[in-house]
Amino acid sequence: MPAFSVRCLFRWHSRPPDQRRFLYEERITLWQATSLDEALVLAQAEAEAYAGGEEEFLGFCQAFEMFDQVPGHGAEVYSLPRESDLDPRRYIDAFFDTDAERERETPPAAVPSAATSLDPFIALVEGGRGIEAIERFYARDVQMRENMGPPRVGRAALLLRERVAQAQVRDLRATCVRPVFIVGDTTVLRWVFEYTDAATGRATRFEELAYQRWEGGLIAEEQFFYDPAQFGPPARPEASSNT
Repeated sequence: MPAFSVRCLFRWHSRPPDQRRFLYEERITLWQATSLDEALVLAQAEAEAYAGGEEEFLGFCQAFEMFDQVPGHGAEVYSLPRESDLDPRRYIDAFFDTDAERERETPPAAVPSAATSLDPFIALVEGGRGIEAIERFYARDVQMRENMGPPRVGRAALLLRERVAQAQVRDLRATCVRPVFIVGDTTVLRWVFEYTDAATGRATRFEELAYQRWEGGLIAEEQFFYDPAQFGPPARPEASSNT
């Protein structure tokens, strides 16, 4: 899949000891996407999430298709803060949009949402590409929990757990049972997973419901609901060494 770098521009709320009116940040992220337009959509969604309450995403992006295949998806590879007395429009005109750039203008990308992201997300999971699904469709600070267990926080933590889990099974198959339920940026999916334990050879089939809350086309919160009895009887506690 082609790799793209995308530069986005932000304005921070001025903070001491800033000497000028505004503090801007130029930030470059790396994306795996099928087209430049898709890379822009992904980068803009991540930029909105990154800005949060302390920073304002100015809606200005410039993308470049890499000549070589470069690993990484959503990774920040460059950041430069700069103080300025120029307002945002004049700042962009002075440093990034001088009319001397050799670039192609693209129409504003559609704002990604659960409705636009859900089908590609399901296709990745059903295609056995769960790691890529996490990399592309989970927010950097996502929170995920199983039943009423404690949440796991952060895309990096989810990726680590997914890699460990996949190493322990073989013949993994995932099926999303339609229809899916979607209201605004909230979705509920019914999943069926089948796999064989790599160590014991035991075949397992289990079902679960996934509640997802999306922000800007990325999953910000996910909770799975399932019956633990699907995985067999709990292991007996080992005898105490004191008895």
